[in-house]
Amino acid sequence: MFWAALAASVFLGVAPAAPGHAATGPATYTLLDETADDEFNVTFTLTAPPQWHSGAQAHFAFNIQDDVHYYYARFRDGRAGFVKVQGDRSALIGAEGALPEADDGQWQVTLQRRGARMALICNGLRVAAAGDAEFRRGRLGSRSTHAGIKLTDINYQIVAPPYMSDDFMREGDQGGSWEPVAGTWENAGPSGPKPTPEHSANAFSYRCSAPGQYGLAVAGYWFWDSYEVRAAVRPADDGAVGLCVYYQDPGNYFLFRWVGLGNGEGRKQLLRVADGQWRVLTDAPGGFDIGQWYVLAVRAFDGHIQALIDGQPVLEAQDESLGEGAVGLYTAGCQYAYFDDVRVRRFDGLADSFELAEIGRWVHVAGQWRVQQGHLYGQPRGAGARGRLASAVSAYGDWSDYTFSALVKPKSASAVGLRFNCRDEANYHIFRWAGGKNGQQQLIRVRGGKPVVLASRPGSYQPDRMYTLSVEADGGYLVASIDGNPVLEAIDAEATGGRVGLQAEGTGAACFDNVALLPKQHEEHTGKIQREFFREDSMDMWTSKAGEWRRDDEAYWHRTPLFADHAIAVQLPPLRAREGSVRLFLGSDGKRIDSGYLLTLHKEHHAPRMEVRLQEAGEVVRTAVATAGEGPQTLALKRHGSWVIASLNGRPIVSHQARQRLAGYIAGFASEGLGVEVGSAQVTSANLYDYTFSGAPTDWRPQQGVWEIADRWECEPGWAWLRGSGHRSPIIWSKARFRGNMALRFWCAFTHPYTDRGPSDLNATICGDGTNLCSGYNFIFAGDNNAASKILRGNTEVAKNTRVRRGDKDSYHRHWFDVRIHKIGRKLIYHVDGKLVGEYEDPTPLDGGHIAFWSYNGNGVVIARAQLSFEERVQ
Repeated sequence: MFWAALAASVFLGVAPAAPGHAATGPATYTLLDETADDEFNVTFTLTAPPQWHSGAQAHFAFNIQDDVHYYYARFRDGRAGFVKVQGDRSALIGAEGALPEADDGQWQVTLQRRGARMALICNGLRVAAAGDAEFRRGRLGSRSTHAGIKLTDINYQIVAPPYMSDDFMREGDQGGSWEPVAGTWENAGPSGPKPTPEHSANAFSYRCSAPGQYGLAVAGYWFWDSYEVRAAVRPADDGAVGLCVYYQDPGNYFLFRWVGLGNGEGRKQLLRVADGQWRVLTDAPGGFDIGQWYVLAVRAFDGHIQALIDGQPVLEAQDESLGEGAVGLYTAGCQYAYFDDVRVRRFDGLADSFELAEIGRWVHVAGQWRVQQGHLYGQPRGAGARGRLASAVSAYGDWSDYTFSALVKPKSASAVGLRFNCRDEANYHIFRWAGGKNGQQQLIRVRGGKPVVLASRPGSYQPDRMYTLSVEADGGYLVASIDGNPVLEAIDAEATGGRVGLQAEGTGAACFDNVALLPKQHEEHTGKIQREFFREDSMDMWTSKAGEWRRDDEAYWHRTPLFADHAIAVQLPPLRAREGSVRLFLGSDGKRIDSGYLLTLHKEHHAPRMEVRLQEAGEVVRTAVATAGEGPQTLALKRHGSWVIASLNGRPIVSHQARQRLAGYIAGFASEGLGVEVGSAQVTSANLYDYTFSGAPTDWRPQQGVWEIADRWECEPGWAWLRGSGHRSPIIWSKARFRGNMALRFWCAFTHPYTDRGPSDLNATICGDGTNLCSGYNFIFAGDNNAASKILRGNTEVAKNTRVRRGDKDSYHRHWFDVRIHKIGRKLIYHVDGKLVGEYEDPTPLDGGHIAFWSYNGNGVVIARAQLSFEERVQ
């Protein structure tokens, strides 16, 4: 077996035991009653005298298969590590690490087993780690070779993946699962009357007051590891805010700390707090703006700490010292700091800068591998086919959706590559890059040792240049990139996951560094809608599912054009006894459903098999047969890069690589006889944002006025959405820039009480510079004191309509205006409540920019929901 052979290999910190050391059978172990699960912790107390007796050891065995197949954690002479027993030999896997000092001669130990990974935490410090997947489950037991060394208080615990979500939608001093450590913490709403949670988009956040000191609140469990914590944070004045990970007690944790711009230039820091003493792991300049909402996140995995602000990595550090702990919210020197929308999820990645060679992350398959001056070098050796290849794989991991990258300098190798989806030596995928005159970039699937090229293109490399190679795997869709530029893509249903690896070919060495595997984070830019909002007839236009669709005699058409990768899915009822068809379409021109990609599934009465047909611009390009399963099923059609994929219950049934770029942007569906409900239809895209402001508005930056969740009506307080007021012209900008085609739809209203002249100016800007409204396209509703609605390019009027206005008080007091703005190519189209305000074709169109909502002349604006579809986002 390939993986069995790997276990006996030597790579970096993987070394065999001393010659002649025979495996100690589990007959000498005291066994626990429990049988190991795939993921578990075992905790125990290790007791040893100040001077370890020569040869004295304590073992904890796990995944015991039989007398001669198992692992054990070994403690000897003040050190700890993992050993694999296989037949008549045992081998150290990973590397032994030193136990921390313990004056009382006792260590509280946690043995972590997470799939193929294993780690030892002693008195809160991570002292050893290794990886091996061959033995799973099995029995557990302990032994000692000397009476002075003991393992006591042994407890076994099955571990679930870390998970937590808190939006603080509860009143007053209801802190939920949070434990304040320092500072004064409470749930707080916006200024004004007491919030009504059931009538407010987002009534509360978690507020800390810690002037002149620090504030800290923690939640979660001591045994959490390999996770990401993120939170929305708004500092109300200068000071510092941050997040803690692997919190163990008030003196031991990691901290991402962010200092405001009012303190010099500000500072971002990753800190290790040990026994109350701070040590800076890494830092960088740059601070926050007071009163702005941000998303802070920290990822702690595999001895690696990464900090992010608004989704962008800002700091990274390698620190193997802590390996488990809870999460925390931090502030210092702030009169007030607000936290909201806390989320904790598993984040099981891989990161290696090769500063430490002994942690046991890699196992070699072929060739020679060495770490030198913080770089990894791989070089083939010997003669024959295997002699021209050097390859190494991660010691653990079974990843399926991820981005895998590495810095690679080909040097004297004839080809380099990134392996992924590795199951064994004969079954994997590889992004391979061959140099020389006939250089080739290839995506290859290897099955049973036989390669199949999925995609290729010519292209060579400069041997002494460092490149960033990366592979993105997402549900069978594969993209290979060089220095951030995609060069190859393919669809392969057999790309189902596995380990990752590195490869060099030829006779010379290649250099690798900064290897990283980051699981894909499928972020949904969608918000919740309060139940009470669905019950109000005046809000039906923006709360109902049916409002997303336009229906005619032929089909349901999604109202929002889609300009990037997207999918449409419908729920099918049980089909065994039904007859009929369902059609899904993407890229339509909005007039004919077969003008883009059209998927047709047809079912005959009582027939178990169904005919599937995929068309491109009216031409049939793929056909297939599918089986009608039991119970409800999900049929989906997805555009992914240049590929279109149809699936049934998540399994691909047909796929096609586009031969042309279609001009349409509309998705939809039609059904005959199969009973597909519009409520089951769902359109999704990473480039479709749906803001209901049920979370903190972290994607937006106020420029003028006060922007917060606040009451719409003074006469009926408690009904609250995102409101801009407190300034002659309140303005809020998107933090991000959006380039190319875009469609903006939002539902807005005037704030009450109204101005003496009556309310006016519910306005939006697209393609702005983020500061000056006149830099973009402006869309004015009820402008000039309700005299007209119009489109401006900068401050030049290019379209005007005096008939589209707000009406009298009876028509606007409870009304939500439905505003739709499309920018497609050169053309701008502007509607309010379905009425065309105007169109404009710009001979020199603005390529893109920020989006703004704003008002004018002392009026305020309330936004209940905003939807944005775009071609490209620029951070």
